[in-house]
Amino acid sequence: METRLQNDPGYRRLRAARWNWRTTSYWLAPDHLLIVDAVGVMERYRRFDLRDLEMLILHPTSSRRIAVWILAPTLAILAGVTAFLGYLALTSTTEYAGIWALISAFPTFLLAGALAWVVLPGPFCETQLRTGVQTLSLSGLIRLPIAERFANELGAAVAGLDFAGPSPRPESSATPGFPTAEIAAESSLPNPP
Repeated sequence: METRLQNDPGYRRLRAARWNWRTTSYWLAPDHLLIVDAVGVMERYRRFDLRDLEMLILHPTSSRRIAVWILAPTLAILAGVTAFLGYLALTSTTEYAGIWALISAFPTFLLAGALAWVVLPGPFCETQLRTGVQTLSLSGLIRLPIAERFANELGAAVAGLDFAGPSPRPESSATPGFPTAEIAAESSLPNPP
């Protein structure tokens, strides 16, 4: 379905995020926001009329700070061990010292990569979309700079709406083929005793 949305000129992708088997994408149309959650081969769609959106909440979390507190000292210890084993490999005649320096360098580089992933893209946040009847946690918007860009684009779309005009919703929200409440009240079925 996402391929069809990409080819539809009425939709513009605001953001797409992937995590393991789950993909969440946010599509903006002139009058609504469409959220597509795909897990494996199943897709779930949620459509929000832009007029119904009340608030987008960006709440910074302390996950980045906690991760840095854990990763930075561990990286410093591993870098020290790697440097010490490297020094031993250069000054020692033992053939195994160089191997231990290489073995300790591997987790050091992995941890340095993890620390860069935590620090460089910006702080973590929790993003929620609030309407009149529900609050939805938005997955895939976990970094504050990305969530702020999303909020700015969505805010510009909502600001461009004409709230004085009539709502674009159909007169009846009844499913085709089923009678509406007005028709059911006028039917000639006998009332139960």
